[in-house]
Amino acid sequence: MLRRCQSDSCHARQPTYTDCVVCDEWTKFSNFRVWLKLQERLHGSLDGLQLDKDIIDPSNKVYCPEKCAFVSQSINLFVVDRSRFRGEYPFGKKVTLGQYITPEEAHEAWRKQKHDYSCMLADSCVDKRVAQSLRLRYALPTNQSTEV
Repeated sequence: MLRRCQSDSCHARQPTYTDCVVCDEWTKFSNFRVWLKLQERLHGSLDGLQLDKDIIDPSNKVYCPEKCAFVSQSINLFVVDRSRFRGEYPFGKKVTLGQYITPEEAHEAWRKQKHDYSCMLADSCVDKRVAQSLRLRYALPTNQSTEV
């Protein structure tokens, strides 16, 4: 966590961490350890889990107790934004969802499928904050019609 926020070599490899910071409370390891112990009680064990700063709030850049959570690698990989690698069009694991006339219709089919899977992952989460975030992440925005 500290390396991701403070290392120039890390920033060169992963520029998304350039603006990240660690809250003052967690700069003292004993405070971070108290939070870790609470997370261990919540999850039973942290083995195989990854610390994530933006699973609850995708715009978050601060490692802090309110915004961080431990998640499985499958959930972490599921929500990773690969936009800088994909170019103009979204991509992912190849799944046939049908044929569509416009890119917008195809994207809507993708969003619906992503939302369904996101809700299934949410059902497996013990951290209610993560589950809520997953249920909302790919939901249709309230100001949009479902017609394409």
